[in-house]
Amino acid sequence: MKIVHIFLSVGLIVSSPEIVIAQDLPTDAVKPKKEKKICRKLEVTGSMLGQSICHTEAQWREVDARNSESSEGLLRRNSSDSTTR
Repeated sequence: MKIVHIFLSVGLIVSSPEIVIAQDLPTDAVKPKKEKKICRKLEVTGSMLGQSICHTEAQWREVDARNSESSEGLLRRNSSDSTTR
């Protein structure tokens, strides 16, 4: 009975289309390309050293967009507060 299970298991493994040998894959699929990190040095209040932060280009675009939205919101809020006084 054990022999039958072994043959069935081997037959399923061999006939399974999902099993892919790493040698058959192109090298791009095995090793994803790393995105280049861009580091920016930020000044920290009260420190002479500052801080270095590294992100990918896409991440920096996102950070810059959020910072821009925040500063524009503050400017709009301040300008509307000064006109109501």
